[in-house]
Amino acid sequence: MSRLSCLGSPGANITVRPDWFVLSDGAAAAVPPLIREGKPAAAEKVKVFIDHETPCGSEGVAMKQRALIRFAEKHGCELFNGYGVSYQIMLDRFVRPGEIVAHCGDFGSIYGSAGALPLRLTPEEMAAALQSGTAACTVPETAVLELTGALRAPACGKDAALTFLAQAGGLGGKLLTVCGEGLAGMDRGDRIAFFQMLSAGGCCGALAAAERQSGTWKLELSTVAPVVSKAGDLQSAVPAENLGDMEITAAFVGGCSSGRIEDIRKAAALIKGKRVSKNVRLLVAFATTEAYIQAADEGLIGTLMDAGAIVMNQGCSACYAHSQGLVDGKDIVLSAGSRSCPNCNGEGDAKTYLCSAGTAIASAIAGYVRQPEN
Repeated sequence: MSRLSCLGSPGANITVRPDWFVLSDGAAAAVPPLIREGKPAAAEKVKVFIDHETPCGSEGVAMKQRALIRFAEKHGCELFNGYGVSYQIMLDRFVRPGEIVAHCGDFGSIYGSAGALPLRLTPEEMAAALQSGTAACTVPETAVLELTGALRAPACGKDAALTFLAQAGGLGGKLLTVCGEGLAGMDRGDRIAFFQMLSAGGCCGALAAAERQSGTWKLELSTVAPVVSKAGDLQSAVPAENLGDMEITAAFVGGCSSGRIEDIRKAAALIKGKRVSKNVRLLVAFATTEAYIQAADEGLIGTLMDAGAIVMNQGCSACYAHSQGLVDGKDIVLSAGSRSCPNCNGEGDAKTYLCSAGTAIASAIAGYVRQPEN
């Protein structure tokens, strides 16, 4: 099933040798000071990213980013300073099936879309693992999700993930194996978006499996409709069409959840010839530099800006709004990003609801929650 789950029974303490170590200016910003005079055992396996606050929004964060940059330069680790979100760049350039990816982030289940196993470490654990080249961990319990059928427009992979998380009611730290004809039929963008959100349900990771297995859960994809999860509660997905009276003041498309070129194309197609509601601030960002350049080459940026969208640079952007895309406590945010926790869009008690890129765009045009057209 995976290198980790094959090494022992659930609960067994083991040591693994990750194929990749991913550091970014999120939780992993605490790692360089912990290493002090030590050094990575295998610098070629270490990838360093400045992606959470780009551009940087404070002097304190700039100092943490500088420490990561100096760490990469000192030890010869490959550095991606402002090239986009670590998860997507790792998937696009490095991660392969069967590998183990050590990270400190919140959404490592995204690596499971490529058949790779995420291993989430604390900064202290990461510092030790970098120096030894190995990581101690506990073999998790496993659960299986079988996907059947096929998604029907306007539903997408993000809708499927939010629907499943609401039905599952919490994944309890398990390693979730996803299989079935429904998974095999998903395109790459939907597949990545689906896996990316699974970490938010409380699993320790997720893994795509080629062969069908007996399932703990089953999700028929043809029944999935565009949904919206309530603020701070991923177990409460509600059909978007049931929230037509809910006014919004801000919307976001971008980051590792909805900033791929497929999402930007969908956003531009939905908004072409229309206008963002005068009461809504629509922010659009990109997962990677490549997606940004491709969107420019295809004329998508012009389409979005003509409609009144604010187009921003590549990175986590308003999904992790500490440097751009901030809102106040009275805003109601519809986000195709990853986070709906308190203060994820700045200080205050603004409510953030999660949805797909299509639902965010359709709602930004209407000024109220709307599901996208087919």
